Amino acid sequence: MAIKKQKKNYNLFFSNWLGPGTSAYAAEDADIILRFLINKKWIVYDPRMLVFHNRWLTPKENYQQLLKYLCGETACYGYYYFLGYSFAKPIIKNNFQDSLYKFKYLIKKYCLLDKDNNEKIFVGTFFLELFFRTKGLIIGLINSLKFRIKLLF
Repeated sequence: MAIKKQKKNYNLFFSNWLGPGTSAYAAEDADIILRFLINKKWIVYDPRMLVFHNRWLTPKENYQQLLKYLCGETACYGYYYFLGYSFAKPIIKNNFQDSLYKFKYLIKKYCLLDKDNNEKIFVGTFFLELFFRTKGLIIGLINSLKFRIKLLF
């Protein structure tokens, strides 16, 4: 999906707490799609439209980007979950279950004494991913509370 950010539509469509340069890092595109679907707006499919990313990432940069995506996705869906939208619950649940599966894998590996050089990397990735997912959930909660408070006044 591609949406061009412009000053005339930025405030109407984009959440300023999601995306590059924010504490949630990503998911501004997911947010706008969800709002379109919730409000029964049209989303047009145009196979002629191409989005091209002309930047190759190193494995380290790619992993850092993945962590930001995890945070943004959890923030976006957490926001809708805390506002009461049921579609967000399984996504949040699956995100944290993914971390739990990685943790179970590490415990199993440790109990079987199947230690290798990558064990420290796996432990580090588990805690980093859990941290970024939890951070996203907290960001979603805070922004859903801000939205509810804004409705009161």
